[in-house]
Formats: sequence, structure tokens, C-alpha cells
Amino acid sequence: MASFCPTGAHADYRPSSSRPLDGRPAMPQRRSAAFPDTGARCFPTASAPRPDDTGRLPATEYAMHRTRGITLIEAVIALFLAATLIALAVPTFARSLQRARIGQVQMAMSESFMTSARTAVGGGCATVLCPLAGEGCADNADWSRGWMVYADVDGDRSYSRADVLVQRTPPLRGLRLRSTDGRRRVVFQTDGGNEGSNLTFTVCAEGGGEAGSLVLSNAGRFRLAPPSPDQRRSCEDA
Repeated sequence: MASFCPTGAHADYRPSSSRPLDGRPAMPQRRSAAFPDTGARCFPTASAPRPDDTGRLPATEYAMHRTRGITLIEAVIALFLAATLIALAVPTFARSLQRARIGQVQMAMSESFMTSARTAVGGGCATVLCPLAGEGCADNADWSRGWMVYADVDGDRSYSRADVLVQRTPPLRGLRLRSTDGRRRVVFQTDGGNEGSNLTFTVCAEGGGEAGSLVLSNAGRFRLAPPSPDQRRSCEDA
């Protein structure tokens, strides 16, 4: 009878430990090294997560078993914090915007000073800078409605058809601009200086917020200056 014992290349075969009921020898069964016979199932069923000593599930398993949203209380707290931050930021932003607009007015007035001085020196006649009132100069110290620069050709210090319009600035929006009460216009001479004493301009934001100041000397030099307490009070009272 032929032997069924594995030899040679078939050394990885082994006979079955059981025989069929008819008494014939069983066919050899092949054993693979990749899947050793460990006596356990190849794909064991995953067991349910178990809590640790504190009664809590592991972090990874806990995240898989529970999807957490936000509660109504958390949403209300978040909205309250957002509203508080906005309430704190809006006034700061408004003041920053007012300061920026005041700075623009100061720069525009400074440019008018330089234009007036250049026109007077280059044109050989006095140049007048005054607040607007219609088509001429206003007889007050309020510059909020705009201002104009003209070469006073006829020398009467009053704007007429004989004079030359050099610059015209539109009215201000949301701001007020006033000069020292005794000086309602600035006259630049042919040497670049201006008649009279120093002149102070005050810029106020509507509602009594921010304030700015600009000082012009009789020599024609100008400078930005912080507003004095009196100027701040005048802005608040206006």
C-alpha cells in the first residue's frame, strides 16, 4: 500500500487526525505558514468598549460613541460675549474715524496755507484765505461751510470779478471748523507772511467727540497742536 506520509517538497502536508467512516485513509491537509493553526478564530469579533477605573470610556471610543453639540445656555453665553465685544469696539472705531477725519481737515487747511503763500510770492499781490458764504467771503469765524483762496488783484480785500480764484474747498460733513474770533480771514503778503497776530483753528467732531487744533503764525508758518481744554469745552458746548 502506498504511503501517505509527506516527504520532500510536500513536507508541509500532514495527515488528518480523523478518518472517514468508511475506513479509507484521509487525504492530507495543507498547513500554511502564513496562517498558523493557533486554535483561535482568524477574525475575532470586536468586543464592546469597557470603561476604565473612573467609569469613563477611552477617549477614542468615547468620541465614536457620542457626538456632542452645544446647549442653549452655551449659545446664549456666546452671543452675550459677542455682543459685549461689539459694544466695546464700536465707540473705539467711531473715535478713530473722527480723529482721521479731523486730520484730513487739518491737512486740507495746511495745504491752503501753502497755496496762499506761494500765490502771494509768485503773483506779486496779496492773497486772501477766507471762509465761504455763497460766492464770496463770510463775515464770521465759521469755516465749516468751506473756504476759498483768491489773489486780491484790486487790493480791496473783498472778492470780486477783478480777482483771481485760486482754490475753493467744499463744506465739511460731520465736522465744525472755527478760527479765532478776531481773525475772519487770512491775508498773505508778497513776502509769504500774513497780516495780524497768530491765528488758531479748532476742528470739532459733531456730538462733542474728538477735537483738533491748527496754529498759523504771522510769519506764515503753521503747526498741528493738541487741543487745549478751552477748545475741547467749546467743541462740547457747540
